[in-house]
Amino acid sequence: MTTNRWIENSRKIYAVLLSLYPTEHRNDYATAMQQVFTDQCRSAHQQKGALGIILLWLRILPDLGYTALLEHITSPRASWGLMESVPNAPLPWKGVFLLLLPGLVYLVSQIAQLTGQPWYLTVYYRAAFFLIIPVLLVWAITRRFPIWGLIPVGLLYRLVQENDYHLIVNHAWLFSGNPLLELILNLARQISYNLWLLIIPLAIATLFLAWRYIWQQKPSRSFWLWLGIYLLTACVTIGQGYAYLARDLPESFPSNKAFLDYWFNSFVNYDLYNFTAFLLLIFIGTLFTRRHGFFAILIPVGYILPEIVVGLLPEFEYASTPGTTLFIISFAILAYRALLSLIAPIWMSRSSSQTDKKRVVLISIALALGVHAVMQFYLPIFFPEQSYYITPTWVTSVALDELKLISAICLGIVMYQNTQPAIDAPGQAPIESPDLSTERA
Repeated sequence: MTTNRWIENSRKIYAVLLSLYPTEHRNDYATAMQQVFTDQCRSAHQQKGALGIILLWLRILPDLGYTALLEHITSPRASWGLMESVPNAPLPWKGVFLLLLPGLVYLVSQIAQLTGQPWYLTVYYRAAFFLIIPVLLVWAITRRFPIWGLIPVGLLYRLVQENDYHLIVNHAWLFSGNPLLELILNLARQISYNLWLLIIPLAIATLFLAWRYIWQQKPSRSFWLWLGIYLLTACVTIGQGYAYLARDLPESFPSNKAFLDYWFNSFVNYDLYNFTAFLLLIFIGTLFTRRHGFFAILIPVGYILPEIVVGLLPEFEYASTPGTTLFIISFAILAYRALLSLIAPIWMSRSSSQTDKKRVVLISIALALGVHAVMQFYLPIFFPEQSYYITPTWVTSVALDELKLISAICLGIVMYQNTQPAIDAPGQAPIESPDLSTERA
């Protein structure tokens, strides 16, 4: 009687505690979990009697509470799920909100800049470091990379890539209050003097991921088309630098070798670094498609999210039409931010089919890049005295920059569009059930 009472009461309590798990988890695993727990109770009672049952509960309860909470947070089908999406189903609004947070930081800071607050550069160079921290913590604890961490990956990648931009050197005050950031950026400045230290490992990593993708997938013709356009854009960009020097600055060099050295160090290194780094990011996205499917496109979205739509704003009173100029520039800046920070993530997340998601990404990014391209001409449009700014070389440079972004994004869409996020099938729980992970009593 005593044996039956201890075991039966433990079974009843355990059955009640299983209600802490999400409904889907209980439907898949509750019967097996109860059976294993009953076997453990019998074994524990046979060895140590009532004390064995008590010791078993002391091991089971913490594990049960931890895994139940983890299932609620990580399961895409759970009501609290915040980690990944369910194929062919809209992302819950709580997940959409988390996706929006990084973009909202940049949108709010840009609005503050337009109202006279100098926030944007500070956010541009510091936010990514802080936005990635909760992502890494959740990844370390749950062993699953959260869907809302995809945009911060793109943001951080861009910030790390821009190690040699003049703004980092000219705005050192942005980092004066953070010794760790100052140390990192000092190292970045040193590396910027010899970019081959980065180009070689980046190229090797890109080739490896490209080989991996080609080996695992059968690339479509669209893949080769957009990859070819991207590589051709890189070649033309490098060639443009040579043509510019050969036309405008040949008399500045004592020999052809000096000319080629200057061209190589000033243009080739810089262009190769940027093109290789961005292409690597696109292939890095393939590492996230198994868990998040087409949502991996949010990584390059995060990369282009902080793109500066216009340079430092001039004094509007010197514009031909000050009020109109201020309105148009403000509208363009906010439109670009809203497209990538709000419209694209919400529209894509709430779309059920992959076809709709692809259409959303194409439309949103095309509009955003269109705004960005047009606003490169704002100085000669609104400030007539700046018309000298427009030259064939400069127009070609703008076109190549935009083509670089367009071809890379389209390549990413082609690579990610045929993948669906993998959710755990019944009997394949990603985290062991508490009774299965506890040592046999």
